[in-house]
Amino acid sequence: MPVISFTRSAPIPRWNFGKEDWESYKDLTNNLADSLPTPRTDNINFAYKQFTQTLKTVDKETIPRGFWKSYIPTWVEECSRPYKEYVNADSPDTIHSSASALTDLLDEKRHDRWIDTVSNIDFTQSSRKAWKTVKR
Repeated sequence: MPVISFTRSAPIPRWNFGKEDWESYKDLTNNLADSLPTPRTDNINFAYKQFTQTLKTVDKETIPRGFWKSYIPTWVEECSRPYKEYVNADSPDTIHSSASALTDLLDEKRHDRWIDTVSNIDFTQSSRKAWKTVKR
């Protein structure tokens, strides 16, 4: 049984807004919007369809999409070193120590994330979100 468990991700491409190129997005949107025909009142649905297709074209060119095949919650860059030690380990003691170091680091990050989540709970406005978080 592996010491580190992976969460399998659904193969659904998602937009990665952290790596977008907004300058190119703005330029392409302006250029393509200028090339759209003037909408006619008798067929506004056709004009709307052309407009949305234009936006989707620009989105696909400037905003990367993809998915993780396997996902480890709270994985950060500093987890890579203990993971490489775990994968390349040859003795059982090295395997155990590197796996322990990695799981301790992941547990620490999960704990920090939980503390951040719980500290931001606010029952003053609406308790629905707060109770949902507590139940989770």
